[in-house]
Amino acid sequence: MARPPLAFDEYNAAAVVPNREATRLISCSQEGSGAFVARLPDLTVSSSIIGSDAFLVILQRRLGLYLTALAPILNAAAADGQVITEYERLGDADINASNNTARHNAALHAAYHALKSVIPPGATPPSYALCDRGDGSPASKEDAKRRWKWVNATHIPDIARVSAPPFGYELKAYTPFNQKVALGHGSNAKGGAPSTAEGHIYAFGCTEENIRKLVYGLKQIGDPSDEKYDRSTGKGRVDKVDGQYADALQRGIGVALLLVETTGALSAGFMTILRILAKQARLPGATDLTQYGEGRASPKAFLTHHVANISTAVQAADAHTVLNAATSRAQRLSHGFA
Repeated sequence: MARPPLAFDEYNAAAVVPNREATRLISCSQEGSGAFVARLPDLTVSSSIIGSDAFLVILQRRLGLYLTALAPILNAAAADGQVITEYERLGDADINASNNTARHNAALHAAYHALKSVIPPGATPPSYALCDRGDGSPASKEDAKRRWKWVNATHIPDIARVSAPPFGYELKAYTPFNQKVALGHGSNAKGGAPSTAEGHIYAFGCTEENIRKLVYGLKQIGDPSDEKYDRSTGKGRVDKVDGQYADALQRGIGVALLLVETTGALSAGFMTILRILAKQARLPGATDLTQYGEGRASPKAFLTHHVANISTAVQAADAHTVLNAATSRAQRLSHGFA
């Protein structure tokens, strides 16, 4: 009797992130992921210029290779008796351990510039605002909540359309490469739950389900007496959960999730918004405020330009996180710290 196909982790016993390579292949196959290599550096478009060290990190991450920026430090640590796994050599450990604010803010500013660049023909220019969340102190956070509660009282939006009607945008820049994943089994006490373990099967299978719960919440499905939701049959109970934008949704204010993975892949919802903007920008009488590159090889189409900007922003931010981590690791190692 033929042996059934091996799971990826059986082939690769050193893997720490479940099904990492299959997840990488699927994520890197999505729209936006390869946009950073689809344009040449242009001095008139600062986001198109990536340093060689960061560009190498991005390419190696995309191809699933060990990172040369980390190799000397990790080799020395291994020679010193430390256990070094693929999780470190692929850069996942340093990226996941770092504060993702730099990645988030880079993608946020790129998305913000895309949103505010189009004025449809005959329309009053829509006004968008980046929603300041304060300096991190409790007092500033509370002040920010007060200032933006007219859009959503339960969470400060990332971007708000401040012209009528109001609209909230939430940007999430998440990694699909996590050590710990939720299988989506849920529980009898709380009903069904999202999965963060299926990125090797379908696009955004490690990120989008759980993020949509976080942002939009969950609707009640089934009767409270039903068994928990069974993903294999589509039957069972899901308990109602309020998301970050429960207040806005209750008041009929629109909310859009802008999801991008660390591979630069943009979710279908994000791409739909960009395509709508691109279509509006091409209409007769529309105004496109995008600052396109002056170089002959720079994209002159709205969608191509902004997808490349957003995708590159995420990946470049993570590349610099790796490079900073390499420096920090080298300093610690040189001073005898593990």
